Amino acid sequence: MIPKKGAAYYNRALIYDQLNQKEEAIKDYNMALIYNPDWKLEILNNRSNLFLETGRFREAILDFDYLIFLKNDNFLYYSNRAFARLQLNDITGAVSDYQKALELKPDDQLSKLNLQKLILIKK
Repeated sequence: MIPKKGAAYYNRALIYDQLNQKEEAIKDYNMALIYNPDWKLEILNNRSNLFLETGRFREAILDFDYLIFLKNDNFLYYSNRAFARLQLNDITGAVSDYQKALELKPDDQLSKLNLQKLILIKK
């Protein structure tokens, strides 16, 4: 019974997101995580992006920290965390994350461009 309830919250969160009801989607992802912790990778991936979209950068960083703990070979987690850090004026953290993203995916043009800009700012 519990997995069905978690799936219902997850699916409704997807719909809320499509309807641009981001805060409602985040609430449902929170509930889905409670009922279906086995889905944490998918749930946190979606919720972290909603945190970015809604300007909740500290919460996004926490989700990306945990996602990286679970799966540290995904360059997007580092790139997205770098963006969140940049929004909070953590230039050093953003540079480090963009470097790691490029280590994992050397041809990622967005990370390259953002890293180049940050290096110029730091000088």
